[in-house]
Amino acid sequence: MTKDNIYDLTPAEKRLIEVLINPEHMGKNIKDLCNLANVSRNKYYESMRKDYFKRILRETSVDLVESKINDILNATYRYALDKNGHQDRKLLLTMAGLNADRLTIEKTKAEIELLKKKIEAIEGGEVDYGLLETLRETIEDE
Repeated sequence: MTKDNIYDLTPAEKRLIEVLINPEHMGKNIKDLCNLANVSRNKYYESMRKDYFKRILRETSVDLVESKINDILNATYRYALDKNGHQDRKLLLTMAGLNADRLTIEKTKAEIELLKKKIEAIEGGEVDYGLLETLRETIEDE
C-alpha cells in the first residue's frame, strides 16, 4: 500500500485491504476474508460503504496489477499459444490494435452506409453543407 492517504485507514481497514488485494484469497467468501483480516463482517460492510476505503482499495489493486504487468502479459501470451487460448489471443490482438469487436464493426458499417447515402445525395445535386464542413474540419485536423 503506497498511497499517502493510506494512513487515514484504521488498523482493521489496513488489514482488510491487505487480505483483499492478495491474489491467494481471490474467490474466498466474505466470512473467510474477514477471518483472515481478523475483522468482523460488520467492519467489512462498514468499510465497503466508505468511498475513501473503496478508492484506496481500487488504487492499491491497480498499483499491484501495474507492478505485475509484465508477468500478466507473459502469462497471457503463454496461454494464448494453447489450443484453448482463444480469449487470451483476442485480448493480445485487441491490445495490439489488430482486433475489433463486433460492435465496432457494426458501427463502422453503419457509418459507411450513412456516408454512401450522403455521397449519393451530393452526386444527385443536393449539397450537404454540414457534411462539407465536417470533412473540412477532418482534413484540417490531420
